Amino acid sequence: MNRFSKRPRPARQIRGLTSSEPGRPEVAVRTSVDVWLLRVSHLSTFGLFTLTLGTLYFTVIPLYQKAVLEESIAKMEVALRNLEKRSEEDYQVLRVYVVGTFSISSGFACSGMPVALEKQKQKDDLLGLTKILSIDIPDCLKRHLKKNAISLKQLRSEDYESVVEQIQKISAELELDQKKSLREFQELPARAQKDPSLLRPLEGWRAERDTQLAGIRSSNERDERRFKASIEQMQFKISDDFGQRVLTRIESLRALKWKDTVQIRSDEQKKGGPSK
Repeated sequence: MNRFSKRPRPARQIRGLTSSEPGRPEVAVRTSVDVWLLRVSHLSTFGLFTLTLGTLYFTVIPLYQKAVLEESIAKMEVALRNLEKRSEEDYQVLRVYVVGTFSISSGFACSGMPVALEKQKQKDDLLGLTKILSIDIPDCLKRHLKKNAISLKQLRSEDYESVVEQIQKISAELELDQKKSLREFQELPARAQKDPSLLRPLEGWRAERDTQLAGIRSSNERDERRFKASIEQMQFKISDDFGQRVLTRIESLRALKWKDTVQIRSDEQKKGGPSK
């Protein structure tokens, strides 16, 4: 036989099949099943991939976005708290300035200091002290409250109400003190006539003037002048003390206990923090 002649090929061995003729349809059926199984496998892989993408899109990505949003909100809250703290500190500085300015201006005017200084320039012995004791303290404070209305209105409503309430309280206290001091001022000469021991020795420029006039006037005139000067000295002290009390009492507005300060200290104590 020629080596180049064709040899019959052996039948393809398929698992589970024979090369007999009746087996060919079975080969076709098995091949179709394999194809469909392969397609189903591909579809399952694609479905699983699609499900994975859907899971990422509907669960992981929203959770990530939520975490980013929460972080942004937390940063904004911190910035907002810092801003509120700074704003509160600025307001407290403004409040101290406004109330301090009012207390100084009204205290200076309602204590009679301008009158005393003017009389002192005129070398008036009593320095206008009778007029100081006749100042209408409540009316004076009301006029200055109205005069400083624009600056005081910068305060919060509760702080403004606290200032007005304290002013009314101070007015009532000083009005009673003024009546008592004025009565003591007016009754001093009669009381000194009955009891000269109430009078104190002359001091300062009054003592110097009494020494200068010692050799000029008679003994009776000198005693009378000394008695009058002693009364004026004590009346000066009564009025001056009253004016200082007015000034001190009105300036006490600067030490007013504010509600927010009390609340802040209370919160710090609850947290165990220092109360400064």
